[in-house]
Amino acid sequence: MILGKSYLGATEASKVYLGATQVYPTASVEIEFYEWSDFGTPPTALTGVEADTIKEDYTISGWRLRFNTGEICGVGKTDTTTAQDGDFCLKLTSTNITGLTHLYSPNTLITGKTYRFSFWALNNATSDTPKYATADGFTIASGFLDIASSPSWQYYQLEGVATATQLQIYIYSVRSGTIGQFIYIDNVSILQID
Repeated sequence: MILGKSYLGATEASKVYLGATQVYPTASVEIEFYEWSDFGTPPTALTGVEADTIKEDYTISGWRLRFNTGEICGVGKTDTTTAQDGDFCLKLTSTNITGLTHLYSPNTLITGKTYRFSFWALNNATSDTPKYATADGFTIASGFLDIASSPSWQYYQLEGVATATQLQIYIYSVRSGTIGQFIYIDNVSILQID
């Protein structure tokens, strides 16, 4: 209680006073709807699951590899590339001159809310033209965005208002180039941020 007013929130900046005439700012809502904190089968909300399997089930939520093959890499695997965090990551290798993979959110999002769709990628000069882009479910049209060539993992994100209950992005191991080029993906998440 402060001045006879009860409040909700953990910090001074995020307190909302009940019954007060003054409105105080609140911290943004960050609800982890979907996180592949270590590559594998998507877990339920707010829980972490470590798995070394690919969930190719885009009708509910997951990957649709399309013109890439998917290989789990990391601890105990044939490809021992170190994951961005945890034990496992995903290697996407192009089977076409356009190595396209779709990544789908759960079909339970709220239209009109803002979401941050993020992931980590590693392109250690293994692909000439890797890209990512928004697909369905966003108010923004991102166009093709570069995945940089770097010897270390890089963070990427897209933010927009949901226009559908399921969001999806495109990840290209190569946008236009050579069959067999590849990138690594890890730690994919979707946060509701309002």
